[in-house]
Amino acid sequence: MEDKRLVEYRKAKRAVEKAEEWNNLPSGLRYQGDKFDISIPHCSAPKLTRAGQKYAGGQNYWDTDEELNLALLEYIIDNWDFIYQDVFSRLQDKESAALKKCQTFIDDLQKAINETEVEEED
Repeated sequence: MEDKRLVEYRKAKRAVEKAEEWNNLPSGLRYQGDKFDISIPHCSAPKLTRAGQKYAGGQNYWDTDEELNLALLEYIIDNWDFIYQDVFSRLQDKESAALKKCQTFIDDLQKAINETEVEEED
C-alpha cells in the first residue's frame, strides 16, 4: 500500500505534465494543418456555486445560469494565453506542496530512525 502523500504527489506531478502537454499541442505535430484551437462546442462550461442563505430556511446554494457559464467559458478561451501561466503556476505550486509533504515525511522518519539508533547505543 502506497503512502497517501506519495499518491498525492504523483497525481499533482502528472497534472502538471498533462497540462503542459495539452497547452503545447498547437506547437507539436499537426495532421492536415490542424490548429488545435479550443473548441467551444466540445467544452463543458464552468459552473460556479455560491453557498449561503438569504433568510432562515431559504435556499442554500446558488448556481450560475447557463448564459453566465457560457460567458465564463468564452472569456477563458479568449484570454487563454493571458491566464494560462497563472493556472499552470497553481498546478506547479500544488505539485511542490505535495513533494514537500513527502520530503517532510522522509525527514521525520529519518530523524526517528537516528534517534532510535542513538538510544540503542546508550
